[in-house]
Amino acid sequence: MRSWRVGFYTYMLLTSLTLGIYLVISRDLVKTVLGYDFRFMTSLIAAANLPLLFSIFAGGLGDVIGRRNLMLLGALASIPIYLMGVFSLSYFPLLTAAYMTLWAFASPSVTGAFLDATASSGLQYSLYSMFGVAGWGLGGLLAGYLKELIGVHLAFTIAAVILGAAFIAAFLTYPRGFTSEGAKVAEVFQGVRTSTTLFAVISLLMISINLFYGNYVLRLREIAGSTEMFGLIYTALPATMGVIVRPLAGYLSDKFSPKILLAFSLIGYTILFPLMDLSYGLVAIIFWLIPLYPFQDQGSMMLLSRSLKLSLQGVAAGILYTASSLAGLVVLVVSETPVVNDLNMITAFSELSALIGLVILLLSTKRKPSMTKANCSKPSFLS
Repeated sequence: MRSWRVGFYTYMLLTSLTLGIYLVISRDLVKTVLGYDFRFMTSLIAAANLPLLFSIFAGGLGDVIGRRNLMLLGALASIPIYLMGVFSLSYFPLLTAAYMTLWAFASPSVTGAFLDATASSGLQYSLYSMFGVAGWGLGGLLAGYLKELIGVHLAFTIAAVILGAAFIAAFLTYPRGFTSEGAKVAEVFQGVRTSTTLFAVISLLMISINLFYGNYVLRLREIAGSTEMFGLIYTALPATMGVIVRPLAGYLSDKFSPKILLAFSLIGYTILFPLMDLSYGLVAIIFWLIPLYPFQDQGSMMLLSRSLKLSLQGVAAGILYTASSLAGLVVLVVSETPVVNDLNMITAFSELSALIGLVILLLSTKRKPSMTKANCSKPSFLS
């Protein structure tokens, strides 16, 4: 293993560990303080996703001026994380937006550098993501215990320190000599333009995932009973499943077209949403643990990565994050409608969004593949 990968694996582990702590404590506070307040919950989801709108710009900027130059900006995201332990719950949407804005400007450069240095290897990306899944699960598991043992303030203080260390690790171990540098601005715009169809598909899928899972978590919190059990069910157990299947998803994305993985996950979600809506207790937990997300993420990232030059891998990562941002915008709009007043309506809307994305993906035309070091012998992202 090249030594720089250790730093990037550390980055993924620590940033995701922070996310796990944030997610469990914030959701626990919403449920215990506000109850089934789907409107506030949806605004919190949107606040986490809307800032990712800047990711395409940030990824392209890193590809043009140098990805390493943006990495330390992410360390500043530790400030709003710390402040979550100081201010009341009503400030969480604003603080979440600040946290994710700073993360969105730095993270595409980290992931883009990794994709570039590994020549868009599906297996290598799955290992990189596996550390993220492990950190998310560990953070979620620790969150409940941290909240009960040391309180919300100290729990978020620890999370802030961890997040700052993550971006510093990536900065210090940047793979000089293994990455393509100096993309042209015109190439960035061209890369974005050629990815519009896939961007639409991913956005629709992320709308359905964010809206449904983000609100279903309130039912899950009720089923769990305690904060510790909630952390176990919400993050730790799904993360364990994700760590197990991530290498498989990576292998499949190298063996077959990543489009198959994305289509598989879309079909899976359209089946799973109504089943989860009708479920409660142990059955609901079992459905929650079905690991579709690794296949969705792997298929989406590899389709984008292999459709662009290695010098544009920051753009590729940025497009994926911006698709999540657009999903957050739609979720925010939906939060002001009667859709979020009932889980049945949330399920129906999520189902429709995933189905439209599946239809677009299946009907999309083939495109000529980009001739890069990573994909000169591979099919195009829509093949």
